Amino acid sequence: MRVAVRRVEAPGDDVRALNRLCFRDDPVNWRAATWWAASFGDDLVAFAGIEPHKRRTWYLSRAGVHPNARGLGLQRRLIRVREAHARRHGAVQVISDTARWNCASANNLIACGYRLYRPRSPWGLAGSLYFRKSL
Repeated sequence: MRVAVRRVEAPGDDVRALNRLCFRDDPVNWRAATWWAASFGDDLVAFAGIEPHKRRTWYLSRAGVHPNARGLGLQRRLIRVREAHARRHGAVQVISDTARWNCASANNLIACGYRLYRPRSPWGLAGSLYFRKSL
């Protein structure tokens, strides 16, 4: 399967619909992040965002993969794309979080070199897992 990944200036209705499918009604600050979309032909199959967090640290803010496209390495590919973006903008570290029940996302972060850590000021939902990686 040949999937094209492209940066999107403003997430369109297709990205927002995939977000609702993957995360239900979990709100997103669409303006805070830089977004990428992954498509197979005309079909959107994944999206992901990254945003500056603190001095030289960026945050992997959200990644969603269509249920029919899971297991194809798309989340890992989008992690690498976002890391490259952060490096180009001077980041030395990337952080992220995921719900403790989301083993697939946690495993993808670990496979990409992220390690669990405990932040001084947790920002996620109760029971979130926090990850970081030096670039």
